[in-house]
Amino acid sequence: MHDSGVGTYTDASVANQVSNFTINPQMVSCGVGTIAPGPHSAGPFAMLMYATKISSYVVDREARTITVEGRMRSITRMGTMTVEDVEHDFLAVALDQPDGHDRFDVHFVTPFWNPGNPMATHSTLHDGWVRFGGEVIMDAAAHQLGDIVVDRR
Repeated sequence: MHDSGVGTYTDASVANQVSNFTINPQMVSCGVGTIAPGPHSAGPFAMLMYATKISSYVVDREARTITVEGRMRSITRMGTMTVEDVEHDFLAVALDQPDGHDRFDVHFVTPFWNPGNPMATHSTLHDGWVRFGGEVIMDAAAHQLGDIVVDRR
C-alpha cells in the first residue's frame, strides 16, 4: 500500500461508534453504524458515504498528508427509515503519523448533516460544513486497526 489508507477510527464526531474508511485514487469512503440482531438488519443508526467523483488527489510528502476533493453519495438510515440519500461535495484528509496515530477526516455538508444538526460536528477546515473522522483505533499493544501510508520517496 502506498499513498493511500484504510482503517477503523472513532471519535465524538461519530458518537464514538466504530467507523471504517478508505482513501486511495479510486475511492474515498466512510461508514458509521450501530449493530442490531439479525443477519440483514442495520442498527438504530447507519451511514455510508462513498466517492462518485474524485476531482483532486494530492499527496504532500513533507506533511505526510493525502487531501482529496470531489463528490460523494451519502446515505443515512435511522431505524427502518432512510433520512437522506444525496450527493454532495467533500474534502477528505488523511494523516500518516510516524508514531502510529494516523488520522482520517471527511468534511462535507448535506441537508441533514449540517452545522444546525445537533448530532453533527463542525468542520475544522471548511466554514459551514461538518465532519466525520478521528484517529485510527489502536489495540493494547499499540497496533493500529488499519494504516495510512504516505511514501517518503
